Amino acid sequence: MNAPDPDALMRDMIEAHGGEAVIVARENARRAAVSGQLDQAKLWLRVVGLIQRARPSNIPIKAADHG
Repeated sequence: MNAPDPDALMRDMIEAHGGEAVIVARENARRAAVSGQLDQAKLWLRVVGLIQRARPSNIPIKAADHG
């Protein structure tokens, strides 16, 4: 099985989740780390960084609505 492409994953996350992509990716990283899947957690953290660098600074990312 090929290793996931972080750039492609970043694009897919932005397409699927828009401004919430970084929140979803960060949560995926947390879940992977908690479950001991350190390679997956590192991948998701890389995707978080790519998303943060890719989004224009003038478009705010809203916090997830938990209420």
